[in-house]
Amino acid sequence: MYAKTQSNPYWSKSSRTDYEYLIIGAGPAGLQLGYYLEKSKRDYLILEAGNSPGTFFKEFPRHRKLISINKRYTGYDDPEINLRWDWNSLLSDSEEMSFKHYSKQYFPDADKLVDYLGDFANHFDLNIRYDVKVTKIAKDQKFMIIDEKGKVYSCKHLIIATGCTKLYIPDIPGIELAEKYTKVSVSPDDFENQRVLIVGKGNSAFETADNLIDSAAMIHVCSPHSISMAWKTRYVGHLRAVNNNF
Repeated sequence: MYAKTQSNPYWSKSSRTDYEYLIIGAGPAGLQLGYYLEKSKRDYLILEAGNSPGTFFKEFPRHRKLISINKRYTGYDDPEINLRWDWNSLLSDSEEMSFKHYSKQYFPDADKLVDYLGDFANHFDLNIRYDVKVTKIAKDQKFMIIDEKGKVYSCKHLIIATGCTKLYIPDIPGIELAEKYTKVSVSPDDFENQRVLIVGKGNSAFETADNLIDSAAMIHVCSPHSISMAWKTRYVGHLRAVNNNF
């Protein structure tokens, strides 16, 4: 990893609070935009609630297997063509910062992506401030961003790059009795010889079902609609083939 200091590789370039651009979130989207703003020498800062880039991927997906492919050998030498089989690398002018150097797996472990995002941020010296949890946004002449400690940041342009952060809870009587994907055990042993009902037919539902095939007595997967495959709809939230073994 490209450490900025021996004690803490994650630090910001200054303690300023007024910028032309503020980005909330140091995940893939925030880092990608930060890269281009850094490259074009724009005045920007990325605010991240966690203590490192890619905090979301430290917990999700729960079973730690990405559904974005990483095919290292394609038979082509053209980097642009190879990107068709590389769904994890961020765009940059550095071949060194390609995700293929982090994993040989076609469907990599999520922890590898966390490592990659941290190295990407440090390699390009992106201006990121960590442990900043935004609690309020307002606007007068400029955007005003307030964190949980009461510190105020201002900017002309504000970009939200936090991704999907809120679990969808369907309006079903008694739904509060069900276990949530975000908290349910990922150990198959906890479901030995049990009958399991999974509500939903997206990636997280089938990811969970695949994990329980060896241990559960019976698994039902239900939803109001038929399965929608991502390869057909082009929507990343719909079911990917890697989760369709069940």
